Amino acid sequence: MVAVRPTSVRMLLVLGACCVLLGWMVGSWIDGMGRLPVIPWLAVLVIWVVAGFMLAWALVARRRLRPDPGRPRMAPLVAARTAALALAGSRTGSVVFGLYAGIALRLIQETSASAARERMLAAALAALGGLVLAGLSLWLEHICRLPDDPDGAGAAGSGTRAPGAHA
Repeated sequence: MVAVRPTSVRMLLVLGACCVLLGWMVGSWIDGMGRLPVIPWLAVLVIWVVAGFMLAWALVARRRLRPDPGRPRMAPLVAARTAALALAGSRTGSVVFGLYAGIALRLIQETSASAARERMLAAALAALGGLVLAGLSLWLEHICRLPDDPDGAGAAGSGTRAPGAHA
């Protein structure tokens, strides 16, 4: 049986901080060419839609992983795939947050132009959407965790066994 370790919030913070720096550098590079970074509103919408789907799936997973008596449980393979989705979502949200936050920070210096203000708002909303996605993904991952094995047969009783794995 493969043990799955919970996502480290510290790792997500480091990843996000590195991406903030990268986003700021990309924004500065584009600004150095005499243009402002383009932040399409469709990108903002997509990240918020993905976060909405993550919320919906977390609510479904919570109900199906801890069902009321007489209701069907989530299949173990679906639970494992849900945990993998949560891992991917937390990392993606952290990267999206960092890149767009870095671009927004770079555009703060250019707020005298209305186009720069609009692009800064779009970047800030995309960064917020990435943060929400990362938070919802961490919550979904928490929902997918199994309780500790009383006999220690799982992952050394750590409570971090793969979802759906039964003792």
